[in-house]
Amino acid sequence: RIASVLPLGPADVAGGIVAGQYLLEIDGTPLDAASNIDALLQFRVGKRTDLRVAATPAGGDVRTVAVLPVTTGTETGLA
Repeated sequence: RIASVLPLGPADVAGGIVAGQYLLEIDGTPLDAASNIDALLQFRVGKRTDLRVAATPAGGDVRTVAVLPVTTGTETGLA
């Protein structure tokens, strides 16, 4: 479940992603409780990455949002 969206971060800039939604997939890779999101995004900095998000864990109101991931340093500067 998405806990928060960093203002001016990739998800905020892309739009369509809000806290409380569920992240189901990263670039076609399904996620579960054991998924390492950092590892899936590790080599994606600056590259279009499709996130599938939904209002429910079962996939209600599912949609795909394209984001451009940033480095940890950039993310820290936004916080």
